[in-house]
Amino acid sequence: MILEKINEMKEQKIRQYPVNSWRASSLGHPCDRYLVYERTRWQEKKLHNLEMQYIFDMGNEVERIVLDELRSAGFNIYQQQRDFHDTTLGITGHIDGMIELDGQLYPLEIKSCSDYTFKEINSYEDLKRSKKHWLQAYPTQINLYLYFTNKEKGVLLFKNKQSGQYKEIWIDFDWELADRILKRVEALNNHIKNNTLPEKLNTPALCSECPFAHICLPDISTQGQVDIDDNSGLEILLKRWEELKSAKEEFDEVDKQIKEVGKVMKDDITIIGNWILKREIREYETKPQLPKRVKSVIVKISKIGDEQ
Repeated sequence: MILEKINEMKEQKIRQYPVNSWRASSLGHPCDRYLVYERTRWQEKKLHNLEMQYIFDMGNEVERIVLDELRSAGFNIYQQQRDFHDTTLGITGHIDGMIELDGQLYPLEIKSCSDYTFKEINSYEDLKRSKKHWLQAYPTQINLYLYFTNKEKGVLLFKNKQSGQYKEIWIDFDWELADRILKRVEALNNHIKNNTLPEKLNTPALCSECPFAHICLPDISTQGQVDIDDNSGLEILLKRWEELKSAKEEFDEVDKQIKEVGKVMKDDITIIGNWILKREIREYETKPQLPKRVKSVIVKISKIGDEQ
């Protein structure tokens, strides 16, 4: 009874709104065509599901918590959710706040993230090189806020949703990136003016989950076939797969290091605390095999925006 009422409340938030500008939070998206569709065919965009609404709401709650903790730690935060608008190019944005440090104000953008992402990103370059398109978008967003506020430095403050820990990444204004953004927006404006579409991105991992896929996919040539499925059971398994993947990768790395040490141990048996390392040397003779053609089926798992 409680859950149904909460779900009903959240489902009422899932709706489309007109997009009349280039939003700073979206301009880091890798697909120009997606951005044009957001402006010209926003009403046809596939609505996000209930699970995503929970995630969006959690992000808003985390932002509130972070701001409260910053104030409790003695920081002054100004201009919360201040709106910016470049009327010439049609770029808009609203900043989480300006944080005061040593008498200076710096643009502050708050992000919540998973434990895996929290450990993965430690620098501005990590964000730019990330395979996840939403992480790639953060440098664009914060640089636009620096551009709007005429500041040379700003900060992305990440909060780990699992542990509650913080990580700050300070960013110097990236003139090269800012120039690319502004030129990109000029090109996008020309598409709007001339009622044309940018070149297709043709990245199956991204395109297959795009909320405009039902419009764009007929015009996209992909390798193999792309099926947009709604198999909730498989999606649960994939989410669990992602949760376990980072733990497995860490285990494999530690296991490898231990076994490398074990290979060069002085003796075949070594006791370390409560642990026993045993080394065995095995020799065997392989049988020659005639060459043959083998067909295999390989299934690669990746998350949207992870193109490699």
